[in-house]
Amino acid sequence: MSGHRLSRFKLAVLVPLAVFVVLVTVGVDAVIVVRHHWQQADVVRDLAATVHPTLNHIVRKEAEALRAALVPLSAVERLTEAFRRRDRDGLLEHGGALFDELRRVHDITHMYFITPDRRALLRVHQPDRHGDRLDRETARRALADRRPSAGLEIGPLGTFTLRAVAPWFRDGELIGAVELGKEIDHIVADVRAVFGVETYIFVPKNHVARPEWEAGMRLLGRRPDWDRFESVVLVDHTEEPEPGIVALVDQGLLDRGVPRQDEGVGGRVLHLLPFQIPDLSGRHGARLLVVKDVTEAHRDHRRLILGTTAASTAGGLLLLAIFWVILDGMERRLRASERRLIREKERSDAASEAKSHFLHNISHELRTPLNAILGFAEGIQQEILGPADGRYRGFVDSIVVAGHRLRELIQNVLDIASGEMGAAALDPAPVALPALLSRGRDAAKATAAQRGVDLRLVPLPPLPAVAADEAKLLRAIGHLLDNAIRHTEAGGTVTIAAEAAGPAGVAITITDTGAGMSEAEIRQALTLFDRIERRSMTRHGSEGLGVGLPLARHIAELHGGGLEVRSAPGEGTTIILTLPTATAADAE
Repeated sequence: MSGHRLSRFKLAVLVPLAVFVVLVTVGVDAVIVVRHHWQQADVVRDLAATVHPTLNHIVRKEAEALRAALVPLSAVERLTEAFRRRDRDGLLEHGGALFDELRRVHDITHMYFITPDRRALLRVHQPDRHGDRLDRETARRALADRRPSAGLEIGPLGTFTLRAVAPWFRDGELIGAVELGKEIDHIVADVRAVFGVETYIFVPKNHVARPEWEAGMRLLGRRPDWDRFESVVLVDHTEEPEPGIVALVDQGLLDRGVPRQDEGVGGRVLHLLPFQIPDLSGRHGARLLVVKDVTEAHRDHRRLILGTTAASTAGGLLLLAIFWVILDGMERRLRASERRLIREKERSDAASEAKSHFLHNISHELRTPLNAILGFAEGIQQEILGPADGRYRGFVDSIVVAGHRLRELIQNVLDIASGEMGAAALDPAPVALPALLSRGRDAAKATAAQRGVDLRLVPLPPLPAVAADEAKLLRAIGHLLDNAIRHTEAGGTVTIAAEAAGPAGVAITITDTGAGMSEAEIRQALTLFDRIERRSMTRHGSEGLGVGLPLARHIAELHGGGLEVRSAPGEGTTIILTLPTATAADAE
């Protein structure tokens, strides 16, 4: 593994880890943002669902209190008599004290004595103003229905007032009505205290006249500012509106009636909830704007996101640093292992090359004197210099057989050395299998006869020529036949056959009736220099070197074919050597 690949391995681990850390951080921040959004939406929903009903509840309670305050007034005989006689001075004398008491207890700001034709007989809170006609719904209902009436109304001075009017009777005769009124600033203050919000009450300009409204504001001790807003006037508030709120109101916030969040109001984050407040006549006489300051919650939310992001980033960097250290250590160990393996491979290759050179050289060195021994022994066997003593005839025959066997083993060693040294080059040419298999059978006949094994070549079907190095292929077949004969008991049979193997191949099969092999023994037989010892072999004094099957497979693979062993204990062995045909080899 090169250093470049190691660095890529490190990146392959660290980059996905970094992406994972980023995704986790973004995911956590997204959860916090969504959760904050849901919380603020809950705040808005709660305010929208509770502020207006709470305001209505407070108004109803205050109206009931006003109606209750009206009841004992008609029981004051001197006040009733003065009212019947339309005695304004008497009403003021006796009603003034009652008005002061009601203002102290109930925050009353208005007290009227009204004639049946709805004219103001006396304003106790403004005695100088009288005689004008009161065109208000509360007075109209109370006198028309002859029962108390109460509710919110916009007065002629443009003030939004809670009024209660009760008809006044003397001996069953309607002599007029009395009205109590109070400004709703304390009601607004109650809403502020309950919900922790700022409130603003607006009245459309088309519902009031500017001179009267400005006079009314001064009467209540408030600064009139008719031009502050375009289409409405501010009649009551718990806090001075900022320019941002003024701009939003002028943009139609009150008319849309949709809650919104705004982050640009004086550097604050506000929830703004507009409501319509209908007066007693059913008109939308006023607009209530509820403002919830959530700046601190928004700052806490931002601090939480920043803190979470910082903590996630720090944790991610720490995790990346830990993995970097771990991977760096692994990288150093892998590089050290790589260098060690390279050195060991170089030593192994050098040792293998030295071994192959040694085998090649020693085989050549052995074959030279062996050829001389065989030459002399065969000369004595053929009696070239005259008849040999019969007592030595058997010895000479044994020398010749052993010499040929030893030469075959030396050739096997040379084949192994040539294969391992890369010198096993092929000289392929078209080869006719019937002739080749006949030659292989003839070469193995003597060995088969010596061991008492019946060696057969079955009649072959017409077969295409194979592209092969004839000498090497004949040697491979010789190894397979020798191996089959040596593993077959006397009286057994070794059969040679061949057939087409697919459209572009030929299969040579060599089957014996020997003891067969297990799966483990097949793997052992295909391993170079690993022998399977059998009594049939040791009895004939030839156990082999364990090179026959491996060499035959090697030669088959050099030709582009292969070798397969099928066997089972007690069922004999079939070896299948496959080769490509000459046409297929030429096409490749």
